[in-house]
Order: sequence, then C-alpha cells, then structure tokens
Amino acid sequence: MCGVISIPHPNLSGKLSSRFHLQKSRLNIVSINGRRPESIKHGGNVLTGKEKKALRAAGNLLKPEVWIGKEGVTLGTITNVENTFNTKELVKIKIHESCPLDKKEVGEIISVKTGAELVQTIGRTLLFYRPFPEEAE
Repeated sequence: MCGVISIPHPNLSGKLSSRFHLQKSRLNIVSINGRRPESIKHGGNVLTGKEKKALRAAGNLLKPEVWIGKEGVTLGTITNVENTFNTKELVKIKIHESCPLDKKEVGEIISVKTGAELVQTIGRTLLFYRPFPEEAE
C-alpha cells in the first residue's frame, strides 16, 4: 500500500506532504515534501521541523513495537530496538510505569546507542526515526 499524508499548515501556502509505503507492517518513508530525509548519523544531521511533523503524522498509524519495563534500558532492549530498525524506519516505544528511568533519560539512551533521532514524546510513548542505510551501487 502506498500513501500520501497531507498536513495543512497555517503558515504555508500549500500542504506538507509525506510519501510513504506500507508493506506488511513495514513503513518506509520515501519522501517528505519531495525530498528524502537526510541520513541521521550519531551527532550528525538533524531533521527539520517539517520532516519531524510528517514523521509524527506517519507515526500515528503505528503501534508500540518495544516495551521498556522495570529493568529499564538494558542490552536486550537496545538489541530489540536495533532489530526493529532493521525492518522499520519509524519505531514506537512504550515505557511502563515501573521503569526506573525518566522518559527523557530513556530517549537519550536509545538515541545515543542506536543512532536514531527522537521525533516525538507523548506521555510514556516515544517515537524514533532512523533511515535505512544507503545501498552501495
């Protein structure tokens, strides 16, 4: 299934549109306003506000893939997040109330360990984005 998310913006003359492909629970961001989001490297490029807005809209369709419980962020949690990033660019993570870490601490740890960018935090739900690696030709 392919789709386009169009978001009206009061300060823009047109709409912010995000093209994506959804294939068997794999959401692949193709373009945002006609261009591919820049590769995010650890300490590297940061997504623009428009790109984050489109990713947040696409993230509404997702259900949490990883849950963080009373153990906090462990090596197993990081491995699980990495494995999820092998098949998806957007990953939603849910933090259980028994987690000893604050949501900001969890976001920073996962962002640093995986090289992903935190796109959105709502309550105890975090949304991360990491593009698929560029394929060598």
